[in-house]
Amino acid sequence: MTVEDLETRVAELEEALGLTKTLPDKTRRKFGFTKRPSVPLLGMLMKREIVTRESVFLALYSSLTHADQPSDKCIDVYIVDVRAGLRRIGVKLKIVWGRGWYLDADDKRKITEFLGAATKDIAA
Repeated sequence: MTVEDLETRVAELEEALGLTKTLPDKTRRKFGFTKRPSVPLLGMLMKREIVTRESVFLALYSSLTHADQPSDKCIDVYIVDVRAGLRRIGVKLKIVWGRGWYLDADDKRKITEFLGAATKDIAA
């Protein structure tokens, strides 16, 4: 397998995880996201049925050496940021105690509609 093949595979995996989600600054402000990892976390929530603390930590920080990795408590800060942003559009981030967080299908639809409207606002 070539380096190019591996880079392609990594990009495919990041897309499958929802880590490639990006939002224009104007849309980020509408959500009120203040933390950089909030957007990839939202992408993960949109792509997966449930998002665990471990999966978020691994997705965001597995490329760092152990000494450079932050505390896993930083995930709580990102969850607070995402929860507050979603509340602005009438979406509630739900929790499964001891497992992780999720968005139900109706809330995912609301987010998709909001992002579509926000994208139209940006293009106008």
